[in-house]
Amino acid sequence: MKQKVMLFAGTTEGRLLYEFLEAEGFKAMVFVTTAYGEQLLSHGKEETGGTARIHTGCLDREEMEEQMKAYAPALVIDATHPYASAATENIREASSRVHIPYIRVLRASCPAGDKNREAEKLTEVEDIGSAAAWLEHTGGNILVTTGSKELKELRTLTGFKERVYARILPIPAMLEKCMELGLDGRHIICMQGPFSEEMNYAMLKEVDAAFLLTKESGAAGGFPEKLAAAQRAGAAVVIIKRPGQEEGYSVEQVKKILLAKDENSYG
Repeated sequence: MKQKVMLFAGTTEGRLLYEFLEAEGFKAMVFVTTAYGEQLLSHGKEETGGTARIHTGCLDREEMEEQMKAYAPALVIDATHPYASAATENIREASSRVHIPYIRVLRASCPAGDKNREAEKLTEVEDIGSAAAWLEHTGGNILVTTGSKELKELRTLTGFKERVYARILPIPAMLEKCMELGLDGRHIICMQGPFSEEMNYAMLKEVDAAFLLTKESGAAGGFPEKLAAAQRAGAAVVIIKRPGQEEGYSVEQVKKILLAKDENSYG
């Protein structure tokens, strides 16, 4: 009999593991933070006829512990975003407190390479605050692809309303947040990625972007396509580094762990 699994999703990797759990007949409880994330999973659920329980909404560490105690999974899988460091810390700590094995799913990084650096078209910064400070001393439009949560850190940027073009998920709450910050309709692009090089290029040219602000989101997040498009469009790239060095497993490695007959392999 397959073991019960608790999956914290919200990424491409999370969706792939969700589909795998359904296909292999695992009992699963899956957590996503937004209704949009649930919608993406539910689409696959309808196609596979899956039975996984999906929980939508943000949880703090204590609430995670309660869910783990109640569901009592054999394994907790953290497939949250590479930049969701607070969520990962809470999931890891909650798992430890209730003594349930935990594994982190890692997204492979995509080094930008030295060519762009040598051409002074690529700058790496530690966080969104550092990006704002760096961009303050520049001129030109900025295509921001870091998500709506980080936009408030750019609010103090001189010419924010005129310079910033935000590409966000098509979620009403995110659109409302952008408008509350002062961006108007033309400066808000609501689309689901990842995007092709051609689409990125078209957007950069359309908004006459001198800069592309992005996270190092790996191949799954369309990072190589962003770099290629920026180079073609003549836009400089500002990259927010991943937070710290993590240890974990690829999606394929996690699948093997799940299929292992020895339950001790979850430890």
